[in-house]
Amino acid sequence: MDRDGVGINIFMDYLTKYYKNLCEQLEARVKVLEEKVKEETSTGVEGDYEGEMTKGELEYTIQNAQEISDELNDEDELEAWVQSKITKAADYISTVKDYMAGRNK
Repeated sequence: MDRDGVGINIFMDYLTKYYKNLCEQLEARVKVLEEKVKEETSTGVEGDYEGEMTKGELEYTIQNAQEISDELNDEDELEAWVQSKITKAADYISTVKDYMAGRNK
């Protein structure tokens, strides 16, 4: 295997570990939300946590984006599906930002 192949394998190992970690964190968040729903249902008190939940998701997204950015070098080659996911994520966040900016005028 040549040097580029080793680099790709290292990057793919990183992505696999990152994805596994992400899945574990999401599962933990789902459990917390399920507990909140269960608590609200049992007490009859309903709460609206959309803003709080969204802020938490955005902070988590910022953290993940920073970690990915820190791992990348300008000369790195990424697989097409990785580039596509990053492009979609950036587009989705930009679309929401534009919507929120227009809504607040």
